Amino acid sequence: MPPQFNFEELLADLNAKPHQPILWRRLLDIAQDTHDPTIIKKAYRALLKQYPDTASAQIAYLNRCFTDPSHAEPLFHIWLKRSPSVDLFSLYLYYIRSIHADPTSTDPEKRKTIRQAFEFALNPPHGIGHNKDSGTIWLEYIDFLREEHGSTISQKQQNMDALRKVYHRAVQIPLNNVERLWQDLQAFEIKLNPITATKFISQLSPAHMRARTVYSQLMNHLSNLSATETQDTCLPTLPTFSQEERMLVGKWKSYLKWEESNPLHIQQNDNQFLILRLQTVYRQAVLRMRYYPEIWFMAYLSSKRLGNQHEAKSIMKNGREANPLSHVLTYAYVESLELDNSCEEAETVYKAFLSNLASDLDATENNLDTAAATNGFNSIREPTSETSKRSDANSSNNDELREKRQEYSVAYINYMQFIRRTKGFQEARLIFKEARKDKHVTWHVYEASAMIEYHFGTNNQVPTNIFITANSSYGNDAEFVIHYLNYLLSIDDEKNARTLFEESTQRFTPDVARPIWERWAKYQYEYGDLEASLSLQKRMAEAFPNDPPIKRFAFGHIHLNIDAIANRDLGFALARKAPLTSQPLPPPDKQSGSVKRPASPNNDYRKNADNPGNHKHAHGKHPRRRNDELHRRRDIPPTQQRAPPPPQRHHKEPESVVIPEAVHWFQAQLPPASAFTLPVVSTDYLMQLLRDAVIPASVQGHLCAGGAIETTAPPAPSSSSANARLCFPQPFPDGKCL
Repeated sequence: MPPQFNFEELLADLNAKPHQPILWRRLLDIAQDTHDPTIIKKAYRALLKQYPDTASAQIAYLNRCFTDPSHAEPLFHIWLKRSPSVDLFSLYLYYIRSIHADPTSTDPEKRKTIRQAFEFALNPPHGIGHNKDSGTIWLEYIDFLREEHGSTISQKQQNMDALRKVYHRAVQIPLNNVERLWQDLQAFEIKLNPITATKFISQLSPAHMRARTVYSQLMNHLSNLSATETQDTCLPTLPTFSQEERMLVGKWKSYLKWEESNPLHIQQNDNQFLILRLQTVYRQAVLRMRYYPEIWFMAYLSSKRLGNQHEAKSIMKNGREANPLSHVLTYAYVESLELDNSCEEAETVYKAFLSNLASDLDATENNLDTAAATNGFNSIREPTSETSKRSDANSSNNDELREKRQEYSVAYINYMQFIRRTKGFQEARLIFKEARKDKHVTWHVYEASAMIEYHFGTNNQVPTNIFITANSSYGNDAEFVIHYLNYLLSIDDEKNARTLFEESTQRFTPDVARPIWERWAKYQYEYGDLEASLSLQKRMAEAFPNDPPIKRFAFGHIHLNIDAIANRDLGFALARKAPLTSQPLPPPDKQSGSVKRPASPNNDYRKNADNPGNHKHAHGKHPRRRNDELHRRRDIPPTQQRAPPPPQRHHKEPESVVIPEAVHWFQAQLPPASAFTLPVVSTDYLMQLLRDAVIPASVQGHLCAGGAIETTAPPAPSSSSANARLCFPQPFPDGKCL
């Protein structure tokens, strides 16, 4: 297959699915293999459209596609104004010095052009002079200025002043060669005038030392932010928000906040240099973290704080192009446009955003349909475990689809509220009318529209009608029912609220309907009579039989989350104030990993039972020693009591355990032991019975009806002569004796 055909096919695939860095690199390789300048230009233009301001791609494009350097000048003018790349500026300076070369240093116009290019590259508003890697450009500029030899004393003095000015600026910047620049400056000043050299050096020394300190701090930050890719063209990938990626975002945020703290202590009169430094830093950040809207948002806020509104607006535009589904960037951009009275542009942004979200929802639904069809075909041939895994994946995808629909509805709600603010209440109604026709919207849009009607409308029946309409479509959603019930109670429509409560509690299971029960119960407790409250409390006891009675009772006496019964009568308030250091706990069991449970509080029940002392004496043990052994063994789980522990194993005395604050808080939330009302089993007595039970060594008998073996056990040495009859169930379905 010819390379050109491969190129066109791959380019079409990348246009459809552009977030594939590996395929983009393959596209460049295929284009270069053709040796066709047209195809190479096409490949790089497509790449730079998807990944704009990627300096490595821009430099490769300029080097491979323009044999005549003058043809690259328009691209330099476009790219350099927003590029933070030192390499791109170095290429630009090489281009300027090559076409304006002056070997004899006799053409003042050419030297003036080169000097202007250096000043453009190093200084505001677009320079990269504060980049740590720009030290080589500063050295080149200094060497260039050294080449000038004035013919008069005045010209020589001007050249020396210009060279001193560049030196003084460079040694105050945390450059990678700032120490060398400082040594060169000292030699330069001493050569000119040793007396004035001491003055200049002492004045610059604090700023230079600060620059060296900041450079060390800067390298500590940047060491964690280096790109992991080794290719010449570093292309960002879509985030998965894994733990590693979240840590990387956190490191970037820490670094950016450090830069905003102005570690160089740039003075207010040099504010343009602070703006340039932060602007360059954030441009580097959004290039590396292109698909993380949070970084774009931080860059936007930084530009706004510095008063650079043009840069802030440019960041929002570029950020939305990179992240067309970003809610935070869209809403922030729309707010800025609304403040600037650019409401038509803001409305256009909202429409485009809703269109992007709808397209993403359609794609998600298509993927789910395809996956469902594939799973239905493969489930016949797959094992049960594989089918279960696919079912779990489908459930996760359905949750994602539901979340995206809710987020889409929130975007529609924000659009509706924006229209109400800018065009009026009647126009907002039209947006709701449009939203009702959308298949992706959820009940949240209806609820928001109803509340807008409630607060701004004149007809009180309209919001109720909206809720009624929504209830016909979303009545099976318990969350919607809660909002509907709250609305009816807020307008004092008890009749319809009661009807909604009765219908919904019949429709939903008790667990799903619990918030509905509690909301209606709260209303009854606060505004109903006692008989109605007690009747509802009885119904709740039937619906939720596992709830403690005191919990249901206390619910009617809580106001604004103030629960005096729990705090005082159940001791939760004192439990929260208890010290974090508890009593020494027994060591955990090494086999099961569990902590030994304390002795059963019901020891009196064991004492009043049949005295097992005869069995203890029958085994030849001293009563007291046997009792001590019992106390030692009662804390061992039953599965480990068949064999006593080795006599040589000894445990050290347990040390005091400090309970973490979170665990202590959790313990305080647990109900006290008095809340447990079920029968308590005496574990000591139960374990004693099991331990002293006489189990025959062999079994003799026959099978009887029901599939059981009826046996006669031999008499135990220490028991009575009566035979023990034991039955062991066996799975015989016919229930006949064999």
